[in-house]
Amino acid sequence: MYFLIVCVIATFAAMAFSAFWYAPKVMGDTWAKLSGVVCDPNKKGECCKTMGFTFLAYLAISLTLYSVIMWAGAATPKSGALIGLLTGSGFGSMAVLVPYLWEGRNPKLFLITAIQLIIVFMLMGAIIAK
Repeated sequence: MYFLIVCVIATFAAMAFSAFWYAPKVMGDTWAKLSGVVCDPNKKGECCKTMGFTFLAYLAISLTLYSVIMWAGAATPKSGALIGLLTGSGFGSMAVLVPYLWEGRNPKLFLITAIQLIIVFMLMGAIIAK
């Protein structure tokens, strides 16, 4: 049961960091411009649904990362963050890069997304390995 509590905490931390990262004054305005996403205040239901699916996706990442951290024997936040760095940069960001290349997306958009993912993986890893 402990693993589930830790993974839910890591998921909420990822959601909080992502809300900060994609805030208009941080990366949100640039991301919206490059991706073509327009936030429509009249479509709050869609936003809630997307947030719910995002939470489930982050929960799946944290559960998988928990397994990797346990297999690796990481027992400190520093070692958990290192595993997050390795998995975030090696798996997370590269999985995003392939479709971005084929879709001809702006490299700046990839960097915004990839850096955010790497930080999320590191944050989750540090929390999980505590």
